[in-house]
Amino acid sequence: EFVNCNFINCDFTGKDFSNSTFESCLFVGCNLSLTNISNTKLLKTKFEESKLVGLNFIKLNKFLIDFSFDKCNLKHCDFENISLKETKFTTCLIQSCDFIKTNLEKANFSNSEFVDTNFQNCKLMEANFKGATDYVINPAENNVSKAKFDYPGVLGLLIPFGIKIK
Repeated sequence: EFVNCNFINCDFTGKDFSNSTFESCLFVGCNLSLTNISNTKLLKTKFEESKLVGLNFIKLNKFLIDFSFDKCNLKHCDFENISLKETKFTTCLIQSCDFIKTNLEKANFSNSEFVDTNFQNCKLMEANFKGATDYVINPAENNVSKAKFDYPGVLGLLIPFGIKIK
């Protein structure tokens, strides 16, 4: 159990955090690639300027999830079927991640860059995508009611329909 801990420039590649609790913790400049987070509790935990590759967030303790990402590199992460209401993913590179049946209501993706990221059957009501780029979201498969987009990023809503704008 870790409470009010700061982890600065730590390399946790391949480490086992299963059945651990992180409460009010801060990870800055850390590498958490391929870290096992099965049944881990993340409460008020912040990740800043960190690398998270291959993390399976669906294995977290689903009743105790409260984290945020700022200026992080998220690659090959799975966020399927969990509630991430109001979660911040600000100024991140989000690459080859899966958001399937994920509750992202009021989530903040501002200024993030997306590469090959999948949004399928998600709740994106009131989510913030201002300044975000390269996302592809099918409004027919995801609830984007009152979500915030700006130009040119909003064109990512048209890609699933094969619409081209010149």
